[in-house]
Amino acid sequence: MTHVLDGKRLLEWRETMALSLRAAAQLAVIPGTNQHISFTTWSNAENGRRVDRETVLAIAHAMQVNPSMLEVARRAPWQDIPPIEDESARQKLGQAMQSDMQGRHDLAIGGITRVIAELQGEDTRYREDLELLLAIVHDQSGTPEGHAAAQDILTKLRGRPLGTERLPWRIEYHWAINQLRRKQPEGAQQTIETMLATDSPLRAEYEPSLLHQLGNIEVARSRPRAQRKEQHLRAARSLFQRALQAWDRTCEGDQFPGGHRRGFSHRRLASVLHELGELDEARRHWFHAATTLAWFRLTRYLNETVAEYEAHV
Repeated sequence: MTHVLDGKRLLEWRETMALSLRAAAQLAVIPGTNQHISFTTWSNAENGRRVDRETVLAIAHAMQVNPSMLEVARRAPWQDIPPIEDESARQKLGQAMQSDMQGRHDLAIGGITRVIAELQGEDTRYREDLELLLAIVHDQSGTPEGHAAAQDILTKLRGRPLGTERLPWRIEYHWAINQLRRKQPEGAQQTIETMLATDSPLRAEYEPSLLHQLGNIEVARSRPRAQRKEQHLRAARSLFQRALQAWDRTCEGDQFPGGHRRGFSHRRLASVLHELGELDEARRHWFHAATTLAWFRLTRYLNETVAEYEAHV
């Protein structure tokens, strides 16, 4: 069986990583062997020619993405907005989320707020989704005021039990992140552990992200003057490694969304490994983080990852 890959995205990824065709091909090791694909084979994939399954797996290995991601045009995460019927509102939300990705949080907050106001009394089906989106952007601003604004919105949204509906899970997950950003690691840990103990088919979908956030909690506890700093860092390393293993399970066949978050786990693990003195492993995970973030066009996070790598290596 042969496959046609998303050649344009392959080219964009390779150029973002500043790799020549030959260098990219050398990274694409065929599973179960020590051989990499040829320069010509990678070129064929970029030019939309059919390639075999071994080539797909080798390229996926080089890019550290699920093989199924190579055969379809991937949407950037900021395009995952509620399916509102109003085309103008959808465009405004897309622009707002691109502003957020560029670090222009005020523009993003203003854009989402205007859409909520414009849809008032018209299409209210996705009001809670939009309010959650607004809370997320407030929280990502990184300011005490932003964290407080997110807390207010999330407090209003919380309350529904965790079952088979996805929105309550998203709300509770972002509540845990908000708690951590407000320097309440114990509260965040309790929220996450409650989610992990919940009997629901959605628990497996959220497990990688929840393990990742538990890792972030251990990192927060390892700050400079913390007692038992190395113990917390080792706990964080284990949690980020478990998160990556969970991504491997949940992204089998790309059946769950959020593959871009795998890049975040690689990035955080790299920082922890560097602090623990495991430099070769740190470099490897920084590279995996960069390849994933580049594939999903997460430019701000990619630039931050490259800056971290350059500052520490």
